[in-house]
Amino acid sequence: MDTLEAIKKRRSIRKYKDQPVEWEKIVNVVDAARFAPTSGNIQNWKLVVVKETANKKLISHACYDQKWIESADTIIVVIGQPAVGARFYSGRGEHLYTIQNATAVIENMLIAATDQGLGSCWIGAFDDDLLRRSVMLPEEDLPIGVVTVGYSDEDPDMPPRIEPQHMIFLEKFNAKRKLPMRGYYSQKMPQTMERTSKALDRAAGKIKQKFQEFKEKQANKQK
Repeated sequence: MDTLEAIKKRRSIRKYKDQPVEWEKIVNVVDAARFAPTSGNIQNWKLVVVKETANKKLISHACYDQKWIESADTIIVVIGQPAVGARFYSGRGEHLYTIQNATAVIENMLIAATDQGLGSCWIGAFDDDLLRRSVMLPEEDLPIGVVTVGYSDEDPDMPPRIEPQHMIFLEKFNAKRKLPMRGYYSQKMPQTMERTSKALDRAAGKIKQKFQEFKEKQANKQK
């Protein structure tokens, strides 16, 4: 699988098979984190790899009781070190670069997981204090994200994406000049549009079904 294919194939997976992931693959995922860019190469991040059931339950609870998290073979807690960022870049390093560096690490791991046939999900909804206690995080460090990894037990469609001409501008923000879209993405655009259209049709069908069920319930109440 090439890089662009892995990027486009990645999905947020919230349902996992009860199948152990080979340790070599987990090592590859966390090793990919080391090659993420960081400001000034300060690498002010750490990872906690969690596999024990009891510890996964603690993390699930810290993530506002999202029980599905426990079904993942492995959970990786991504930690930023603001004090290190501040030492090199003062306030900007503490508040901005620390988060940027850690999120670059997360993206590397998501792509590496996809490349190896694994599902993953980036979770940002959690109680800082509970997550901090669940992995015994030092007070000066900051939980940035939680990543689940495992063999996927679902195959979600690609969610609809905003068209590039509405997001990408040439030279100036909101510039009228259109950005020429060539290469990989232009070649894949017809397939992408077809998948998006099918996803929208399915969503519309579900809404129509729910509305019909609602109408039937209302009609039954009036009988």
